[in-house]
Amino acid sequence: MKKTENFGTLLGVLLLSCTLISCQTPAQRNPSSAEVPPDVAPYVQKLYSDKLQAELNKEQLLILKRRQSTPHPHKKDSFPQETREERDYKEMNARQERQLQVVNQSSALAQQRINALRADAPVSVLTSNNESWRKQEQRLEMGSIAEFALRDGQIQRIFKFDRMHAKDYEVQIKNYLISADDPNEERKNEHFDATVTCDGPFRIKKTFSDKKFVAYQKATFRMYDNKYNGDNLRLIPASSVTSCELKAGPAGAPAQFGVRFVEPANPYLDLHNLVEGCLMPRTDNLTGIEKFFLTDKYSSMTCPQAVPSVVNLPEAVDSLKSKAEVLLGQPLPGNFMDLHDPYAPLDFSKAPYFDSIYVSYLVFRADYYGTFMARLLDFHAKRGTKVKILVAGVITLEKDEVLLRKLEAQNPNIQLQELKYKVPSGGSLGDRFDRLHRSMHVKLLLTLSKKEPKNNVAFIGGRNIHDGFIFKKPYDYPRPEMVNYVKGDESFVHWRDFEFKIHDKDFTEKVAAHFLTLWDRDYKTMQFRSINVNVPMASQVSPSYFNSREPLVRHFMSVPYKDDESLIQFYVEMLDSAKKKIMISTPYFRPPAPIVEALERAAGRGVQVTVITRLDLKGDTVDWILSESNKPTVNRLFQQLAIYEYTEPKVILHSKIVLIDDVYSFLGSVNLNKRSFIHDMENGAMIYGAAYNREMTEIYNQYKKDSRLIDDRLKRNYFKAMILGVFDTEF
Repeated sequence: MKKTENFGTLLGVLLLSCTLISCQTPAQRNPSSAEVPPDVAPYVQKLYSDKLQAELNKEQLLILKRRQSTPHPHKKDSFPQETREERDYKEMNARQERQLQVVNQSSALAQQRINALRADAPVSVLTSNNESWRKQEQRLEMGSIAEFALRDGQIQRIFKFDRMHAKDYEVQIKNYLISADDPNEERKNEHFDATVTCDGPFRIKKTFSDKKFVAYQKATFRMYDNKYNGDNLRLIPASSVTSCELKAGPAGAPAQFGVRFVEPANPYLDLHNLVEGCLMPRTDNLTGIEKFFLTDKYSSMTCPQAVPSVVNLPEAVDSLKSKAEVLLGQPLPGNFMDLHDPYAPLDFSKAPYFDSIYVSYLVFRADYYGTFMARLLDFHAKRGTKVKILVAGVITLEKDEVLLRKLEAQNPNIQLQELKYKVPSGGSLGDRFDRLHRSMHVKLLLTLSKKEPKNNVAFIGGRNIHDGFIFKKPYDYPRPEMVNYVKGDESFVHWRDFEFKIHDKDFTEKVAAHFLTLWDRDYKTMQFRSINVNVPMASQVSPSYFNSREPLVRHFMSVPYKDDESLIQFYVEMLDSAKKKIMISTPYFRPPAPIVEALERAAGRGVQVTVITRLDLKGDTVDWILSESNKPTVNRLFQQLAIYEYTEPKVILHSKIVLIDDVYSFLGSVNLNKRSFIHDMENGAMIYGAAYNREMTEIYNQYKKDSRLIDDRLKRNYFKAMILGVFDTEF
């Protein structure tokens, strides 16, 4: 329906809808839904588009600000002249002001449409945004002779274009095929003769040349080995290109190697483009955690919704077994894990069909857990399931890299991203240091099926794909390609952690859309788009909204260096909303000052605050300093809060749990340390429901049984304290 439709007609439809809605408000009921007139969605879409453009302008403004603040040696004080960077900054600043005015105008117009909707509960309006807004660069490394060798003259290796929302796209091609077969470095002066053809226009860009070609025209050029030569080779296909072929071989000889570039099928294009308009009722009549649960302040948070149930997975092996059961369609054999063989016989005959599987973890180790999960993902990909795997590049081991790259190389339906922080244009020395440690810490596994809604499952929590999260002791694996903790590939400790799963199509798809915003980020700036826009309604929420017999959930995601560290404010408001009780479990207890102050305020107003943490972090990364990192906060707060040390021998309590007032739970990947709030990408779920909170409280109390109350000041190591002070936000 066009935006120019008569407003009076729309208003009549809205009022009629509101009349019908007002008749459906019994004292106890499930959360209401409203029939939203079709003309509302385009206004939500326009509001989102303007908001996105304002965010992109803001990012460009920051880039220009960094550039124009850089000293210019040729600028003389006696003859002040405006630099190009300063002019660009002023122009962009003016453009940003104009864009913000557009956003405000769009907001006002959308508000006129939406205020007539008298819904007394949140309303989700799904629409889309398919604007091309980002820069994307992929990298192809040709380093394996077997992987890229032609077979009977035919290309075997497939490379997948990843161009969603990309307005500028290119593939950087790195060739190491000569040096891979040259241990004595005798072929430094050799090159390959290479050709590229595409089914649409394309460019071949090298260090000193940039040539255009039309569809099916053959580009010929020399391709050097990047170990010996720094030639910067790039393939830049037009948006209409769906396939390209590169073939190469020794000069004057037939081609021996090749790769085909393809645009992979994508069954969930709609999720890449998803926009959720959250029409949020006023909450003036609410207080406490209920008011916070319906917050409309955060732009990377799904709308509230009810789900049939939330299934907890508190025990160590439960998460692997549960994921395996979802992927196999039946439970694992009882003795399967006792064999310690990820390739032991399995029955795949009942495995359900999925359209897509999305995987995101800080760690995907090539140990038992990782190898087994790779086996399951490979099975589904070979049946046609599109698999996306997102891991943190800064903590990936060499064996992990081999496992994951081989999985991707051998299967055209699998895509892998090792997410690494990019130094922003004009970035400071601090930005360059951040590149070494900023991580992707979002943890989830999602299975998606359009035909079988019951097969849409979301796993969320704090566990990684790592043997330490399922086994209490390391195992000496006979397979040399697997990470072997017994032989010293990495230190080993058991992590007691927590995950949950939700079987629900709508929730899983919205979390998937969140995941895809990280996947579809801007390559240069790390900019990502939120999936939602929050629009307040004029009507008040009904208190009976919280009488739902089903849990109410919202998924939240944070990229601190892009969302102004909004996770800090999120936690402050969450803790400030508590009236009676706060229960926290965290392996690291070193939050930013505003969160420490919120805990002190809670204790000051009589809220019972309990924290369970760990002091001995032996076995963790840089454990010698991490075991010191929790002490300052404990020493500041132990007389105001009930702080417990988890003492189970050789086990690190790794669960990230916040429980408030017997009805609210926040669970996910967020540690209570400065890293999570300032540096790392994080995710979590807000879950409202008294019955579910009781389950979580039982789990929490089990942790408490294995803990001791800290009732005295902890002794500090001042050398370690000095290091913590220097690298303050990294811990």
